[in-house]
Amino acid sequence: MQLLTFKSEDSSPLARDLAVIRGTFAAALREKGYRPSTIGVYVAVLCRAARLRARAGGSLVELRREDVLGLLRRLLGRRHDRHYSQTYSSPLHAWLKFYGRFAKPVPKVPWQSWLNDYAQFLTDVRGLAPITCTGYVSCARAFMDWQFGGKRAHWSRVLATDISRYGEQCAGAKRHKPSYVSCQLSALRQFLSFVHLQGACSAQLRYAVPRIFNYGQSSSSDFLTDRQRRCLLSSFALRSANGRRDHAMALCMVDLGFRAIEVARLRLSDLDWKRAELDVPAAKASRGRRLPLPRHVAQALRLYIDRWRPASVCPQVFMVHRAPSNRPVTTTVVRLALHRAYQRCGFPRDWCGTHRLRRTFATRLYARGINLKQIADLLGHRHLTTTTRYAQTDLTGLRAVAQPWPR
Repeated sequence: MQLLTFKSEDSSPLARDLAVIRGTFAAALREKGYRPSTIGVYVAVLCRAARLRARAGGSLVELRREDVLGLLRRLLGRRHDRHYSQTYSSPLHAWLKFYGRFAKPVPKVPWQSWLNDYAQFLTDVRGLAPITCTGYVSCARAFMDWQFGGKRAHWSRVLATDISRYGEQCAGAKRHKPSYVSCQLSALRQFLSFVHLQGACSAQLRYAVPRIFNYGQSSSSDFLTDRQRRCLLSSFALRSANGRRDHAMALCMVDLGFRAIEVARLRLSDLDWKRAELDVPAAKASRGRRLPLPRHVAQALRLYIDRWRPASVCPQVFMVHRAPSNRPVTTTVVRLALHRAYQRCGFPRDWCGTHRLRRTFATRLYARGINLKQIADLLGHRHLTTTTRYAQTDLTGLRAVAQPWPR
C-alpha cells in the first residue's frame, strides 16, 4: 500500500500527533495483541491523516466522530474500493476508541429523562439483560420521536387515537415482517405501562396499541430438522481455532438449549468434568441452572479449551481469536458465527439469530415424550406458556405417518 507523505512536520500540533501515534497509541495496540504488521499499517495511515489535518489547520488529537467521513474521503481520494475503505477507516476508529470518542453521541431531546428512567427501571426492577433493555428503549425512543419530536413530553395531550395511528403506521411498513412489528408494538405496550406507573398517562393508552397476529410464528421453519442439524454441525472448519470455537458454541445451543448470552458468559469454573455437569450462567430474569453435560459436548469443549483456546486469565470459555485479544466473545460474535453457518449450509436467506437452535432443542425433547415442565426447567423458563412457543410439533414428520381418511 502506497501512502502519500508530506514534509510539513514543523508545526507543533503535527509533531504532537506523530509522537502520540508512534508512542502511546502504538504501545496500546501492542498491549491488546495486534500484530506488528497491523500496527505498522495503522501508524502509517494515522501519520498521513495527521499531516492532512495539519495542512487544513487542524490536529488529529482533536478528531471527532463526525469528522471521520470527510477525512476518510480525503484519504481515499479516487479510490472508493471496499478494501481500501476498511484499510483507512479501521485505524481512524481505533484512534477514536483510544481517546474515548468512538461512541455515538446521544441526541439531546427534552424527553430524554423518560428514556433514562425507563432504562433504569428495566435493569433494576425487571432485571432484563442489557441487550433486551437496549431494544425496549430503542422502541420507546422511536415512539417518543414520532409523538413529540423536539418538544417536551406532554402526556396529557396524547390520545388513544394517536397510539392507534402510530400502530397502524408501524403495521403498514412493508419493509418489516409481521413478527417484527408485533415485537415493536409489544415493547410499546411495556413502555406505556411504565408511563402509567409513573402517573403520567391513562391506562387506556396501553390498550389502544393494536395487535398484530403472526400466524406463521409457530411454523415448522422455526426449528431445525435432524438433517438440517447434522448439516449445521458439520459445516464448521474443525482445523481452525474459530471453527472449533463456533462448533462448541453451536453444540451448547442446539443440544443444551443455551441462549447466546449464556454462551458468551459461560466460564471455565462452570464446567464440572468429574460429575459431567455444568452451571448455566444467569441471564435475563433467570438465576441460572445446572444441566448434565453430554459426552459429545464435553469432548468438544475440552478439545477447544486444551488445544485451541488462547492462554488468558479471562474466566470465560469462549474467546476472540483476533486482536485485540484476551477478551471473551460477545453475543454479536455468537450470532455472526451462526449466521455464517446458515449461509454455508444453504439455509434460507432470512434465517438469522440463535433462538432457532434453542427451539430445536425444545422440539426434539418434546418429540421424545418429555413433558413441558421438564423442558421448561432445562430452558430456564419460569412460565410454561413461554415453553409452548419453543416446543413445537414437527408437522412434516406427522404427515409421513398420517393415514388416509376412511371413506
